[in-house]
Amino acid sequence: MFFLTQRNPGLFRDPPAAPPAAPPAAPPAAPPASDPPAAFDWKGAGVGEADIPLVTDRGWKNPGDVLASYRNLEKLTGVPPEQIVKLPKTAEDKEGWRAVHTKMGCPETPDGYALPRRATDKDGNFEKLVGPWFHEQGLSKSAAHGIVNKWNEYLDGRIKADDEAHEAATKQEMAALKGPDAWGDKFDANSAIVDRAAEAFGMTAEHLAGLKKTMGYGATMRLLFNIGSKVAVEGSEFIEGGGGKPGFGGMSPESARAEIARLRVDKTFTGMFNSTTDLRGRQEAREKMRKLEAMAYPGTSAL
Repeated sequence: MFFLTQRNPGLFRDPPAAPPAAPPAAPPAAPPASDPPAAFDWKGAGVGEADIPLVTDRGWKNPGDVLASYRNLEKLTGVPPEQIVKLPKTAEDKEGWRAVHTKMGCPETPDGYALPRRATDKDGNFEKLVGPWFHEQGLSKSAAHGIVNKWNEYLDGRIKADDEAHEAATKQEMAALKGPDAWGDKFDANSAIVDRAAEAFGMTAEHLAGLKKTMGYGATMRLLFNIGSKVAVEGSEFIEGGGGKPGFGGMSPESARAEIARLRVDKTFTGMFNSTTDLRGRQEAREKMRKLEAMAYPGTSAL
């Protein structure tokens, strides 16, 4: 051991101490502070004094902020501002509501609706009636057309149902008149009397159809038959009243003679005239012929 220390005295010595650490480097110096950017000149951009408070309230720093605000508004509402409807605060604000209705499609005047017309309304009386109502309530043109179309569909359905019901009732009443308990085999002859009576009163086919629809087929036929069976009809002249005077109070001698000639070949009338079972009918037939002869041959006694 001694040998080793003598030969290499530094072998068992402590290592030398580490050099001291260098101090940390100082942070770089901050650049000198610059002046804040100048505020946007809103007035120079054309914004009026009245709008400056709005800019301040919204916190807009430049036009980009305004555009961003507009985009956010469109995202919120889904439409541009000009398509937004502002509702009045009260129901009494008539001007406000009128503006709302106009924006929703209400025309400026009632005649602006141009409503669909039915074929029977050539003068547009329906629109003249309901147009002011629609306009008063602020109805849009499209809504008004929808209502009128629905109304016309309803009327068409009612008219069709009424016509079908009338047709069914007419068939039923006609069958009853043709039955043995009513006119029976005299139906055609009695119907001819009904037609002549209607013509004598100046009724057109449309008038007769309207009367049948109002009174009913059976009631109309019986009414006109009762009138026609008590007077002879030639054209539009009645013989009831005598005197040979043409017109409502009687018929001319020529017309009376023509009616006599017609009745003489009318099997129904001649059968009634010569009936041995229907005494009342025979009496009425002969009375009719007597009056006709008195007017056909004025100044002479009946044949």
